[in-house]
Amino acid sequence: MQNASTIATDRYLTLSVGSAVFALSIHCVREILDAPDITAIPQAPPCMPGIVNVRGEAVAVCDLGCQLGLDPVAHTPDTRIVIVERRHDGRLSLAGLLADAVLEVVEIEGASVQPPPRASAAMLRGIAGDGGRFLLLLDLDAVFRRGAFGDRAEASRNTSEADESGPGGDAGRPTAD
Repeated sequence: MQNASTIATDRYLTLSVGSAVFALSIHCVREILDAPDITAIPQAPPCMPGIVNVRGEAVAVCDLGCQLGLDPVAHTPDTRIVIVERRHDGRLSLAGLLADAVLEVVEIEGASVQPPPRASAAMLRGIAGDGGRFLLLLDLDAVFRRGAFGDRAEASRNTSEADESGPGGDAGRPTAD
């Protein structure tokens, strides 16, 4: 976790999941989509409802509520998918974050960011006050290391190994007689 006092003044996109308001640095946000149809992926982890088409590219979607241990995101007219860019294994990749709503862009001064409570420190970079509410600054790397996306990376490695074992990747699997 980054020391909260070293977070520079920056602009953040705020989004809601249930009653919580989270903030993402606008530098990682590529675009915001109305919640389109999400194509389900068989055997995907529970926090990964599927993929969406972003200009011809299949982008995995993470249910932010589920991923953070909150209630899953309800699909309403306000539901949005925030497409974020992230570095993974040395390359830039896209991922979608399903949220109940996107609220606004705010400026947060680094000096106003407090460390998160110890129990939630693994997923948050810090907490900032904004009027009468708290903004929870997400640590995207931590969000993607855990749960749906962490499991997905492992599943991807296992699938690659199975594919290398032969046609259909069936080597070592029991066959029906």
